[in-house]
Amino acid sequence: MPVAAVILALTYVLIALQRYLHTRLRMPSGALLGAVLMAVFSGIAAESALEFIPTGILLFLTGMLIISVYLQAGNAVSYFAESALRFANTPMKLLVFFVITGAVVSALALNLTAAILLAPLALSACRKAGEQPAPYLIALIIGVNLGSAATALGSPQTMFVVSLSGMGFWEYSSKMLVISTIGVVIAVLWLMLIYGRKMRGKSFGYRLDSIVSHGLNFTGIFSVAVSVAVVIAMLLGAPMPVAAMAGAALLIAVNPQPPRDVLSIVDWPLVIFIGSLFVIVGAAAESGLGGWLAGSMLPFLQTEFRAGTAIIAAVMTALTALFSGVPAAALISPVFEGLETPKALWFAIAVATTFAGNISLYGSMSNLSIIEKAQAHRGVKIGFAEFMRAGLPISLLTLAAGIEVLLITGL
Repeated sequence: MPVAAVILALTYVLIALQRYLHTRLRMPSGALLGAVLMAVFSGIAAESALEFIPTGILLFLTGMLIISVYLQAGNAVSYFAESALRFANTPMKLLVFFVITGAVVSALALNLTAAILLAPLALSACRKAGEQPAPYLIALIIGVNLGSAATALGSPQTMFVVSLSGMGFWEYSSKMLVISTIGVVIAVLWLMLIYGRKMRGKSFGYRLDSIVSHGLNFTGIFSVAVSVAVVIAMLLGAPMPVAAMAGAALLIAVNPQPPRDVLSIVDWPLVIFIGSLFVIVGAAAESGLGGWLAGSMLPFLQTEFRAGTAIIAAVMTALTALFSGVPAAALISPVFEGLETPKALWFAIAVATTFAGNISLYGSMSNLSIIEKAQAHRGVKIGFAEFMRAGLPISLLTLAAGIEVLLITGL
């Protein structure tokens, strides 16, 4: 366990401080290096380390990235960006638009789907309006994380919670939708507070007239139809990797662009980063870190209900801030397997591993997707300090409100 813990810490230092270390390592290469070190030095067989790679999540991610490429190639992103600007014709309205839209799409079709589809839209809208994209991308990240808690389809960790707790889709979603909505309201109010002075009185009206309108071509119309079909299929219960890859395969088969041209611009570094992250966390858990955490947390499950729920939520919040929500949920799975656990604890885990994604830029896989999209788009960067100025207070406020609702209702 000590070697695995050291490698884990070293990897996260490389990832978090990459821009300050004057090294060629970036997030994907840093994570890949950490995964290789885990496979070689952690005491886990290389074959076992490979088993931690979440094939289903990576297939889903790949399929959605391919669909995103076709949406951009078909002018769908530009078309909807123009529509968003005409609908939300002031900076503040656009900021609120991306919080709410991110939350709704995330709740209906997974946080990664929302990130992959909406990040290019936000970047395109900002370019057309002449706005700095960072505040709008931050709003999108925050909305996506808050919305991902609302339903069992919102994130991999909410699926994990629903599956292990034995709750049904509607039992979970009917309760968490209220908590997620409260979180979105808090986020909108805080963002209005910190950006209101800078954005107040501004309008996009005079700029919209100069925007060259982009219509949807065949590729765009077909890509939008496929995207909607994929979301509907997932809502009806189709396996997410199958739905996403089927949609991607259909687009590749029907569109005239050579598949090689499309696949060459897919965001493969993001796929590598997420796969490597799971190897790192999975190997660390297998080396004994997961068992140590399980042993440390078990006594809290036997304490008074209110204190136990709050403590578990605090632990999960810390793990999510360090490792992101999905690996954090996977890391503590040994704690709850086979235990009769109050449902409030499961809800607390769902709230913590989603809302805490707003604490840092690396708090969730959807954050990572948006960051990578931004960096690939003319080097747009989101500063850690600027993000935490918005994300950290929102995360703490929404976590406190969500856990308090859980404790008051008792669920």
